[in-house]
Amino acid sequence: MTARTASIAAPTALGVRASWPALATLGAGLVHLAVAASAPVLLTVVLVALGIAEIGWALTVLRAGRVMAVRSTLAVAASSSAVWVAIAFTLGATGVADPADSVPLLPLAAATLFTFYIAVEMARVTRSGKTATAATGTGGRLIVGLVIGAAIVAAVATPALAATDAGKLAHPHGEHGFVAPGHQH
Repeated sequence: MTARTASIAAPTALGVRASWPALATLGAGLVHLAVAASAPVLLTVVLVALGIAEIGWALTVLRAGRVMAVRSTLAVAASSSAVWVAIAFTLGATGVADPADSVPLLPLAAATLFTFYIAVEMARVTRSGKTATAATGTGGRLIVGLVIGAAIVAAVATPALAATDAGKLAHPHGEHGFVAPGHQH
């Protein structure tokens, strides 16, 4: 065993579980960006900033191997849904946009589910006083934990992304029109 492999900790249930908020944040960021593509301008600005911040934080956490900026992440996750609801209804109340048209319910409900989970996990980390570490090391337990986390995020994010205007306008995969006989792809 080399010094490098000796310093890599074996994955633990806490370590794998700590990577799940990063995966959920990645899902929330993707949904926020997809919704922003067709939202009114004010909501677009907020959702793009939120989506970029979420994706940046998720990638940083996964790269660093530990949860970072826990209190800030808790504040953003806890308030993000309230912010988009307030903006949507303000736009509706001022006549700028109809809330039902400007905010698709299913995608933002999925993003709210993600951010609620993130807030709960960040509150747990804050309350415990321990610095959570993301998945580190090697082995089957790490892979299984990451696959389960990614599958859960995909199961929530995929229908949410498909329900956005960007998802509705996307070209269906596997449909390429007429293919001449003898010319297959």
